[in-house]
Amino acid sequence: MKKEEKTKQTCEKIVHAATIEFGSRSYDAVSLNAICGKYQIAKGLIYHNFKNKDELYGRRERRGKNSKGRNPYFFGETGSVFC
Repeated sequence: MKKEEKTKQTCEKIVHAATIEFGSRSYDAVSLNAICGKYQIAKGLIYHNFKNKDELYGRRERRGKNSKGRNPYFFGETGSVFC
C-alpha cells in the first residue's frame, strides 16, 4: 500500500469517528481523547492531520456531506470522506 493511500485511509477513519461522535453528542462533550480511545486512533495521528478539535470539527462538516448536502454516514450512503 502506498503512503498516500494509507494516509487517506487514516484520515478517513479519523473523520468518520469524528462524524459519529459530533453527531451523537454536543461539541463540548466530545474530546479527542475519547475519540482516540473509542476508535483506537493514536492521538499523534489526529494532530498530524488536524491542528485541533476545531479543525477536525470543521473538516467533518465540510467533507462529511455529499452533493445533496447530507451526511452519508447518517443516511446509509457510501460516500468517501477525504482530508
